[in-house]
Amino acid sequence: MSPLPPEGREAGFTLIEVMVAFAILAVALGALLPQFSMTLSSVGRLERRERAALIAETRLDALGTEIPVRQGEAEGETEDGYSWRVAICCAPPADTAPSVLPLHLYQVALSVAWTEGGRPGEIFVRTERLGWR
Repeated sequence: MSPLPPEGREAGFTLIEVMVAFAILAVALGALLPQFSMTLSSVGRLERRERAALIAETRLDALGTEIPVRQGEAEGETEDGYSWRVAICCAPPADTAPSVLPLHLYQVALSVAWTEGGRPGEIFVRTERLGWR
């Protein structure tokens, strides 16, 4: 059998106890909210970098089909505000063997740029590709 509360009082929390509990909860949430906000902005930055990397991969895949592998430049912009630029130049020839093949090695530099929160972001990719002379 449970003990009965003293006469005139009911079991439960007083108003001051509830107010103190809410004050503690408010301080704890106030300390955690900036951390949560920083995490969300970090996720947004990573998503934009991931999208830029996907655009770079797509542009590299287009070399030799949409973008000819020869010395020169190509650039464009996506519908969602990313701009890309591909610069292709001849790689220095290797002096070890004479070249009898109709292929040449080209150096490819690709950049993808975007703006996030008024600040510019950019990634760079460098690679080499074979192309016709």
